[in-house]
Amino acid sequence: MIIKTDDLIQNKDIFRFILDSLELSHTDSGFMELTKENENIFIDFYHWLNRINDQLNMNININIIDSFSLSVEDVNKLMSPYK
Repeated sequence: MIIKTDDLIQNKDIFRFILDSLELSHTDSGFMELTKENENIFIDFYHWLNRINDQLNMNININIIDSFSLSVEDVNKLMSPYK
């Protein structure tokens, strides 16, 4: 999927709302579906969010962006006290 820069700039609030919902879903239970096979999708998304946040001044909360940076190893470390 290709998103035009102008569309993002013109719809910052809508994009941030969608991103907030996606982040909530990901941190609530979506991370449990994270595997070595698909973690690169999330890491790439994390890098893309950082890039557009800087380049387009999207004002995305850094904590929201960071939630997509978790690797399988990171999640395992976070969950290990509960195992």
